[in-house]
Amino acid sequence: MSNGGNVQVVGSVIMQDCSYFNTSIGVSTSWSNTTTPTAAGSLVLDNVDFRGVTQTMISGSTGAEVLTGSPHVVASFLQGEAYQSYFTNTSYGNGKYCLEPGAVGQRIQTEVPAPTRPSVLLDSEGKYFTRFRPQYEGEPVENFISVKNNSVANCVGDGVVDDTGAIQTLLNYYNNTGMILYFDHGAYVISDTIKVPTQIRITGEIWPMFMVDGSSPTFIDPNNPQPVFQVGQPGDVGMVEMSELVFETLGPAPGAIIVEWNLAGETQGAAGILQ
Repeated sequence: MSNGGNVQVVGSVIMQDCSYFNTSIGVSTSWSNTTTPTAAGSLVLDNVDFRGVTQTMISGSTGAEVLTGSPHVVASFLQGEAYQSYFTNTSYGNGKYCLEPGAVGQRIQTEVPAPTRPSVLLDSEGKYFTRFRPQYEGEPVENFISVKNNSVANCVGDGVVDDTGAIQTLLNYYNNTGMILYFDHGAYVISDTIKVPTQIRITGEIWPMFMVDGSSPTFIDPNNPQPVFQVGQPGDVGMVEMSELVFETLGPAPGAIIVEWNLAGETQGAAGILQ
């Protein structure tokens, strides 16, 4: 992270649940209290194991140690602009007051107390649970159902025809069948809430677009927002995978909640948008 010297050309780097092995210097940075722009060169370390570093965990622009001591597991380290929030009680006369938010910035480069990690997000090693985006390379061809060419209901996907009914029919029909609903490349117009069931896999070809029709009465009222994709109902548990998809609007849609996710995974990582 030393490119640019005093004028940083590195934006920011976040390292999480990482380990170094047989490395002389973990991180080399030229960041300082005077580097510009202010937010450039930011570094966040979260549970990073430097015990495999042979010389210096973090070195500064002069080669001096930024993080001293023998190489160890760094629970949390921050480099960059940190902000402390506050509220000001402002009087507007006639006994009327308002708490106005503000913040004071300070550049720091130090280890800090580690944030709490919710146990539900962790794996057996205490690291954040992760999984790869599904590729379905082991699935037979017959397990893929093209939404544009099947025997149940065919979508058009031309950015003009409303595909809401066809999409809902296909989701309902192939729920809990083990099939993969395959959205061919295209633009699928949606004018009403799509209710995604609890056992379905959805993937796309070259990022097909789900286009929310902003002129639809369902999505036009900002005071009564409605979900476009409602994944499960409150309290539901299941397995839903959605990957390789684009969500966008066809014109302004001030009353649209693009995705409302209610479903809890039946196992860790079993439910999610995996892009």
